[in-house]
Amino acid sequence: MKEYTYIIFFRLQKAKYVYDLRSKTCKKYSLDEPFVAIGIPPSARFVDSRVIGTNAIEQYGLTVNLWEQVLRVDSKQYFKC
Repeated sequence: MKEYTYIIFFRLQKAKYVYDLRSKTCKKYSLDEPFVAIGIPPSARFVDSRVIGTNAIEQYGLTVNLWEQVLRVDSKQYFKC
């Protein structure tokens, strides 16, 4: 059986709440993992914006922004998009 949950992270309080949508129960867990910030690097370049689904009906589409940047690993240059 699939699980349907919402997970909410409170980094400052170092707590994670997992709400089970089927049983309508909520459990609190200690959040000990280090915070890893995600984002778009300053050197990235905006490429395009696309819609997955539709934007004609509210909540039936997802707008995705595409970015690109040059990635260097072990002094080899790769183009990453």
